[in-house]
Amino acid sequence: MLDEQEGQELELLRSWRVAADYHEDEVMMEQAREALKVAEALVHRLLGERPEW
Repeated sequence: MLDEQEGQELELLRSWRVAADYHEDEVMMEQAREALKVAEALVHRLLGERPEW
């Protein structure tokens, strides 16, 4: 199960994915970079690994 923070992060990633799929012109490079950081950190926490960046 996800904790509250992880659930919020997953929801944020989902909303960014929808925006990227349906509103490509509204997604900025900075948002894509932030989405990558959030996704990597979430996966690392779920797998019990520390991010290396």
